[in-house]
Amino acid sequence: KLDQYVEDLKAEFDVSGNRRRHPLVRKLQWEMTKAKRSGDTKLIRQIAVKMRSNPNKLIGSGNRKI
Repeated sequence: KLDQYVEDLKAEFDVSGNRRRHPLVRKLQWEMTKAKRSGDTKLIRQIAVKMRSNPNKLIGSGNRKI
């Protein structure tokens, strides 16, 4: 009985897939791509600093329990 309970609990907790990406980080990544295409190294560094100061994934995005 306990084994079945733990298996059910694990199945409920484990959700497949990844967390959604943070919209701000997606926007910064697109700006980074544009800056790389244009070759603007100063802008690339500025965007990289902004990206490191923000979370990459959304916490509690609905497809993860944590």
